[in-house]
Amino acid sequence: MLNIIMKLAIYGDSFAEINPPRIEHSWQQLLANKLNCSMNCYGLNSSSIFYSYRKFLETYSNYDIIVFLVTEPNRYAKTFHISSTNENIFVSNVFAIDYVKKNFKLTWEENKHLDKFYNYFDIMDEEYHNEASDCMLHRMDSLHSKIIFYPCFSNSYNAARWQSSGLDPKFSLYNFVISGWKAFGYDEHFGVHRENPETTNSHLTPEHNIFLSELLYQKIQSNVWNFTNFDSIKLNKPFNYYYL
Repeated sequence: MLNIIMKLAIYGDSFAEINPPRIEHSWQQLLANKLNCSMNCYGLNSSSIFYSYRKFLETYSNYDIIVFLVTEPNRYAKTFHISSTNENIFVSNVFAIDYVKKNFKLTWEENKHLDKFYNYFDIMDEEYHNEASDCMLHRMDSLHSKIIFYPCFSNSYNAARWQSSGLDPKFSLYNFVISGWKAFGYDEHFGVHRENPETTNSHLTPEHNIFLSELLYQKIQSNVWNFTNFDSIKLNKPFNYYYL
């Protein structure tokens, strides 16, 4: 008799992307282990919901279970090419523009092109992006019977979806990150660039990776969100284990 292994797919931005040194301790692999599934991850740093949506359309029929992390609706959907490193990156917001300008060697043309991104974020219609994002979520929901959505940020959902999801915005994944910072007395301005890549995965501490894997596992198994133990998460190592 054949032993059929179910397949799990994960989509989203950097909260879905696996940090290679931490793959065995990542929430993605921990969840796959709990489900006894194989796992493929399509998460990509700074990507838009449209990027993940297209990846879903290309691949969803290959999987039995899907976890889709919903990023900010207003991210710029196209990549930006940097000739000095010969790479295409996503520039997701104004802070990302400033980061690229500071940390990459850009040509005059690339600098001028990047300046135009400021205009995009200045004039974009947030209501349009919110509704377009929600339409993509609705379509994915109609195409796959076993898909779990989870918000990365407090603005990942519109008001109606927050209400129907049974979730509180305080449990967005970004607030998981902030709770780690606050455990050491830092506020929301501490910054994700301070993470220790040797110990963190998807912006999350090992303890938050464990919690997220269990949270999603229970949701998949029982269709219930259970945050009972969230406030009791303890970071058991010193500050410099998690952050630089």
